[in-house]
Amino acid sequence: MKKMRLLSPGEFRAIILNFCFTRFDSLFFRMNMGNRRRTCLFLFISTICIYTACAGDQKPTELHIVYSGSMNGTLDDCQCGGPVVGGMTRIISVIDSLRKQHPNMILLDAGDFLNSYSIPNANRMMLKLVSMARYTALNLGDQEFVEGDGFIFSENKTGQLKLPFISANLQNKNADGLLAAAVKPVNISGISVEIIGAIMPASFEFIHPQKLEAKAVNTVLDEFKTENISDRDIHILLFHGTSNDAVTIAQKHPWIDVIIMSHEQKQHFFQKNNTVFAETGGDGEYIGHLIVQKKGKSVKFKNDFIPILEDLPVNSMAKKIVSEYFEKIQQK
Repeated sequence: MKKMRLLSPGEFRAIILNFCFTRFDSLFFRMNMGNRRRTCLFLFISTICIYTACAGDQKPTELHIVYSGSMNGTLDDCQCGGPVVGGMTRIISVIDSLRKQHPNMILLDAGDFLNSYSIPNANRMMLKLVSMARYTALNLGDQEFVEGDGFIFSENKTGQLKLPFISANLQNKNADGLLAAAVKPVNISGISVEIIGAIMPASFEFIHPQKLEAKAVNTVLDEFKTENISDRDIHILLFHGTSNDAVTIAQKHPWIDVIIMSHEQKQHFFQKNNTVFAETGGDGEYIGHLIVQKKGKSVKFKNDFIPILEDLPVNSMAKKIVSEYFEKIQQK
């Protein structure tokens, strides 16, 4: 008695195709209908068979997420003597290069892109450079309010910048509604993405905006959970708080696929259950590149931290803006 062997996926697809083209033609041409109708029906069902048979050969769909956090208003080279120098003048060049390589890229920041202390002109320069980088979404951290409650919003408007702020839990105490959009939906490379922004209220330890309040993050995310979260393939939380807080949030909300963090200024990348956690560190010394591969219901993640090195090229326009700013300071 012959030992039975399981068919390989290729053999199985070949059998399906053979069935389509040797059985359906016989069946349809015996049916009592006109030649044109028989031909159309034959072609329609044959197409379905070919699509089904070849589905197993589809390549994974890739989404490239480039992300930053806790940049702390770092405009240019830190002048600190090491190979990793940071600075938006080089970060923008790296982002432009990645965007050319991966047109399906989204660019995210988890918060604290401004300085931790009040330097209005320097923070204005930083907002201009962040706008030049063309972020997909910018979560609001506590340092975004170092110049007052409305500084970033007025600069965004008067400077005609492109700063897509998001925050699902920051609101004005004296008015209804959130300070910024709660979420940013994106459809790219066949993957539907929902980006949510949130900050832990405890992050406002040293900066205390008088007119703002932060709702509890879990309360806000519970509201999202009651909605039809299955409408999106990937859910990303831009989170300003500690990694321990992020893990606790993911345990309560396992539907979150990716949590990009800032505030601790540490470099993290780890996975717990089905959620990936990532943080670049501080002062713009590194940016992150997270590759999401989706094939059917399966999702895989691969992460790289890209150092912003001294020998990387600078963006000429960004360098000009920063140089002019420092020249004015020296003249004073």
